[in-house]
Amino acid sequence: MSLNSDIIKNALNWEPKLFTSNTANDNDKSFSVSTGKEWIVENMHVEYTSSSAAGNRHVELQFQTSTGGIVGSIVAGASQAAGLTKTYEFNNILPDLTSFRSTASDYLSTPLPNMLLSANYQVRVFDRNNISSLDDMVLHMKVLERIPPSLTSV
Repeated sequence: MSLNSDIIKNALNWEPKLFTSNTANDNDKSFSVSTGKEWIVENMHVEYTSSSAAGNRHVELQFQTSTGGIVGSIVAGASQAAGLTKTYEFNNILPDLTSFRSTASDYLSTPLPNMLLSANYQVRVFDRNNISSLDDMVLHMKVLERIPPSLTSV
Protein backbone atom coordinates (compact mmCIF):
# COMPACT_ATOMS: atom_id res chain seq x y z
CA MET A 1 0.00 0.00 0.00
CA SER A 2 1.38 3.44 -0.93
CA LEU A 3 0.47 6.80 0.56
CA ASN A 4 -1.36 9.31 -1.55
CA SER A 5 0.84 12.42 -1.98
CA ASP A 6 -2.23 14.68 -1.52
CA ILE A 7 -2.74 13.25 1.97
CA ILE A 8 0.85 14.05 2.93
CA LYS A 9 0.59 17.55 1.40
CA ASN A 10 -2.62 18.33 3.32
CA ALA A 11 -1.23 16.93 6.56
CA LEU A 12 1.68 19.35 6.38
CA ASN A 13 -0.01 22.26 4.62
CA TRP A 14 -0.95 24.59 7.47
CA GLU A 15 -1.76 28.15 6.41
CA PRO A 16 -1.71 31.11 8.81
CA LYS A 17 -5.00 33.03 9.01
CA LEU A 18 -5.92 36.15 10.96
CA PHE A 19 -9.44 36.79 12.23
CA THR A 20 -10.58 40.08 13.76
CA SER A 21 -13.73 41.14 15.58
CA ASN A 22 -14.21 44.72 16.70
CA THR A 23 -17.97 44.96 17.18
CA ALA A 24 -18.80 47.42 19.97
CA ASN A 25 -20.91 46.65 23.05
CA ASP A 26 -20.02 42.99 23.22
CA ASN A 27 -18.46 41.03 26.10
CA ASP A 28 -18.87 37.62 24.44
CA LYS A 29 -17.47 36.72 21.01
CA SER A 30 -17.01 33.50 19.07
CA PHE A 31 -15.23 32.30 15.97
CA SER A 32 -16.20 29.09 14.14
CA VAL A 33 -13.88 26.69 12.36
CA SER A 34 -15.03 26.54 8.76
CA THR A 35 -16.62 23.40 7.38
CA GLY A 36 -13.94 21.16 5.89
CA LYS A 37 -11.11 22.83 7.86
CA GLU A 38 -9.09 22.30 11.05
CA TRP A 39 -7.48 24.96 13.23
CA ILE A 40 -4.74 25.29 15.76
CA VAL A 41 -5.06 28.63 17.56
CA GLU A 42 -1.62 30.19 17.89
CA ASN A 43 -2.49 33.54 19.43
CA MET A 44 -5.45 35.50 20.77
CA HIS A 45 -4.99 39.23 21.37
CA VAL A 46 -7.81 40.85 23.34
CA GLU A 47 -8.22 44.57 24.00
CA TYR A 48 -10.95 44.76 26.64
CA THR A 49 -12.58 48.06 27.62
CA SER A 50 -14.90 47.71 30.57
CA SER A 51 -17.90 50.02 30.89
CA SER A 52 -18.68 51.96 34.05
CA ALA A 53 -20.92 49.15 35.36
CA ALA A 54 -19.55 48.02 38.72
CA GLY A 55 -17.98 44.58 38.98
CA ASN A 56 -14.83 42.65 38.15
CA ARG A 57 -14.56 41.14 34.70
CA HIS A 58 -12.68 37.88 34.23
CA VAL A 59 -11.73 37.03 30.64
CA GLU A 60 -12.01 33.38 29.64
CA LEU A 61 -11.17 31.63 26.39
CA GLN A 62 -13.00 28.39 25.60
CA PHE A 63 -12.73 25.76 22.90
CA GLN A 64 -16.14 24.21 22.22
CA THR A 65 -17.50 21.43 20.06
CA SER A 66 -20.06 22.21 17.38
CA THR A 67 -22.77 21.49 19.97
CA GLY A 68 -21.26 23.75 22.66
CA GLY A 69 -19.46 21.09 24.70
CA ILE A 70 -16.35 22.56 26.33
CA VAL A 71 -13.13 20.75 25.36
CA GLY A 72 -10.76 23.38 26.73
CA SER A 73 -10.93 26.45 28.95
CA ILE A 74 -8.28 29.03 29.80
CA VAL A 75 -9.00 31.79 32.31
CA ALA A 76 -6.83 34.91 32.46
CA GLY A 77 -4.80 35.22 35.66
CA ALA A 78 -6.28 38.52 36.87
CA SER A 79 -9.62 40.33 36.82
CA GLN A 80 -10.47 43.78 35.45
CA ALA A 81 -12.49 46.46 37.24
CA ALA A 82 -14.98 48.91 35.72
CA GLY A 83 -13.92 51.78 33.46
CA LEU A 84 -10.54 50.38 32.36
CA THR A 85 -8.86 49.21 29.16
CA LYS A 86 -6.61 46.16 29.44
CA THR A 87 -4.71 43.99 26.95
CA TYR A 88 -4.79 40.20 27.21
CA GLU A 89 -2.45 37.97 25.23
CA PHE A 90 -3.08 34.22 24.98
CA ASN A 91 -0.17 32.36 23.34
CA ASN A 92 1.51 28.98 23.83
CA ILE A 93 4.95 30.45 24.61
CA LEU A 94 3.96 33.15 27.09
CA PRO A 95 4.23 33.10 30.90
CA ASP A 96 1.14 32.88 33.09
CA LEU A 97 0.95 36.33 34.68
CA THR A 98 -1.32 36.79 37.69
CA SER A 99 -1.23 40.59 37.64
CA PHE A 100 -1.20 43.19 34.89
CA ARG A 101 2.16 44.63 33.92
CA SER A 102 2.44 48.37 34.44
CA THR A 103 2.73 49.42 30.84
CA ALA A 104 0.69 51.81 28.74
CA SER A 105 -1.65 48.96 27.83
CA ASP A 106 -1.85 47.13 31.18
CA TYR A 107 -0.73 43.85 29.64
CA LEU A 108 -1.51 40.32 30.91
CA SER A 109 -0.25 37.13 29.28
CA THR A 110 -1.73 33.64 29.62
CA PRO A 111 -0.43 30.37 28.13
CA LEU A 112 -2.54 28.74 25.45
CA PRO A 113 -2.52 24.96 24.90
CA ASN A 114 -2.02 23.51 21.43
CA MET A 115 -5.38 22.04 20.51
CA LEU A 116 -6.54 20.72 17.17
CA LEU A 117 -10.04 22.05 16.51
CA SER A 118 -12.25 20.26 14.02
CA ALA A 119 -14.70 21.78 11.56
CA ASN A 120 -17.55 23.72 13.21
CA TYR A 121 -15.80 23.87 16.60
CA GLN A 122 -15.97 27.27 18.32
CA VAL A 123 -13.38 29.55 19.90
CA ARG A 124 -15.20 31.72 22.44
CA VAL A 125 -13.82 34.70 24.40
CA PHE A 126 -16.01 36.26 27.07
CA ASP A 127 -16.34 37.84 30.50
CA ARG A 128 -17.13 34.82 32.64
CA ASN A 129 -18.81 37.09 35.19
CA ASN A 130 -20.98 38.68 32.46
CA ILE A 131 -20.95 42.10 34.15
CA SER A 132 -22.00 44.32 31.22
CA SER A 133 -22.89 43.79 27.58
CA LEU A 134 -21.78 47.42 27.07
CA ASP A 135 -18.14 46.37 27.49
CA ASP A 136 -16.05 46.36 24.31
CA MET A 137 -13.65 43.66 23.11
CA VAL A 138 -11.42 43.94 20.09
CA LEU A 139 -10.08 40.51 19.16
CA HIS A 140 -7.28 39.46 16.83
CA MET A 141 -6.86 35.70 16.54
CA LYS A 142 -4.10 33.99 14.57
CA VAL A 143 -4.69 30.37 13.64
CA LEU A 144 -3.05 27.73 11.51
CA GLU A 145 -5.65 26.29 9.16
CA ARG A 146 -5.66 23.25 6.93
CA ILE A 147 -7.91 20.85 5.10
CA PRO A 148 -7.78 17.69 7.23
CA PRO A 149 -6.08 14.72 5.62
CA SER A 150 -8.54 12.05 4.55
CA LEU A 151 -7.55 8.72 6.02
CA THR A 152 -10.00 6.97 3.72
CA SER A 153 -7.83 7.85 0.70
CA VAL A 154 -4.87 5.78 1.87
